[in-house]
Amino acid sequence: KNAPNHNGFTPLISNARDSILLTKQEIPNSNDIVNLRGLECLKDFIKICQRNKIKLFVFTSPVFEDSQDSWSTARSSVNDVLSLHKIQYLDFTKEVINELQNEVGYWKDNLHLNLEGAEVFTSELKNRFSNMRMQNIH
Repeated sequence: KNAPNHNGFTPLISNARDSILLTKQEIPNSNDIVNLRGLECLKDFIKICQRNKIKLFVFTSPVFEDSQDSWSTARSSVNDVLSLHKIQYLDFTKEVINELQNEVGYWKDNLHLNLEGAEVFTSELKNRFSNMRMQNIH
């Protein structure tokens, strides 16, 4: 059973039945489909942020293993939109966080961190965004 929702985040509590602990399955083939409606929503969101002078930072959460590079076209499309608008983007599907990649106990399945993994990732994300903000100030 999942813990209650906390400000938009529902932590996944680790247990012995987590698929990643039972077997290291390949990430299902997504056919690398680009969600065009999602891209339009991203563009609209960027416009809202720009109009309201909000500095936007974007990230993609990590995956445990993706030897097939299942989302290369979709990731490229998102990156193109963000680059066009000069939005800083951290893509953790390709950038490895060693502590997470080396410990299956941090994962609910190949695509979702459990509560402990989310805490490790949040700490890393906080450090990265803090560094990005400092670079933008100077």
